[in-house]
Amino acid sequence: MQDRDLDNLPEEAHRRVRRLQRTYVELWVDTLVRVHPGLAPESARIAAHGAFGLLNSTPHAGRSPEASALLRGMALTALQNLTR
Repeated sequence: MQDRDLDNLPEEAHRRVRRLQRTYVELWVDTLVRVHPGLAPESARIAAHGAFGLLNSTPHAGRSPEASALLRGMALTALQNLTR
């Protein structure tokens, strides 16, 4: 839904949101690299986007507490078990 809404923003607002999104991803990349020494930034970026995908899929998987907990647990497990 966010991507659909993003396309409806005026150009300057669209650029600002995309800049904020990139900054948010890079905060995650920095954190994952610190938590997992030796992890390449590109791998951390891929992992972050994968975790975001799990967390953002909650509305599509159902809004039940069980679905949310399952997806949150999957994301946490994936991020804790990163390899180089």
